[in-house]
Amino acid sequence: MKKVVANQQFELDNSIRMLDETINAYKPLQAEFEVEEKKVAEIKKRCEEDGASIAKEKEKWNAMLVTRTKNDNATALDDEEGMKVQKESIQLAKKKLEDVAVAEERWQKAKEIWAEAERRLADCANNLATLKNPIESETRRVKCLEGALSGLQKEIDKTCALIGS
Repeated sequence: MKKVVANQQFELDNSIRMLDETINAYKPLQAEFEVEEKKVAEIKKRCEEDGASIAKEKEKWNAMLVTRTKNDNATALDDEEGMKVQKESIQLAKKKLEDVAVAEERWQKAKEIWAEAERRLADCANNLATLKNPIESETRRVKCLEGALSGLQKEIDKTCALIGS
């Protein structure tokens, strides 16, 4: 009976050790996941805000260019000062639209960074899931072994009580 108890205790100790090792591997991955999750959320927020801002600027300067071009066509040829202001306004709108195009290129790169961050986050989540299953099964095994040891101990106690009386 002592040998059975010793074997059960040995199995329990090994299971607890393996569970501790797995949990210790899980904790840093969980922390990494949380950090990555925050990064992705921040990148996503910035990308969405930048996208909205760029769209507004593009709309604004396109409208300005259309308006100035129409006004330029309608301006009398004898109004040189008016023509000069119109041409400068058109040039400004074109320059602003070029700036918007550059901002759109940067935004596209930011979206690529966002996608990569989401891929890293998914990898991290997969790593966590890979460790979570062994933790759960080992926890069940430990509980089962603890129950078996408890049952054996009760049997030993009963046997000792019978022998003692």
